[in-house]
Amino acid sequence: MNTSGWTAEQMADITGRPSLMTTFTFGKYRGKAVSDVAERDPGYLRWLFNNLDSMSPELRLTLKHYLENT
Repeated sequence: MNTSGWTAEQMADITGRPSLMTTFTFGKYRGKAVSDVAERDPGYLRWLFNNLDSMSPELRLTLKHYLENT
């Protein structure tokens, strides 16, 4: 049996956290890699972050990640 060395509690904590999105599933960049859009049109990411009334934890995390690292 191959084990990760993580406890069940640690694994549950990690899997319960939002993760970065890799691809947009909506909007004008539907189907495009978020990393590509961040490079080519960071203004779109800023616009999304500032204008969406409601967003998933994954989208919020993804936008913050790319806006802070571009």
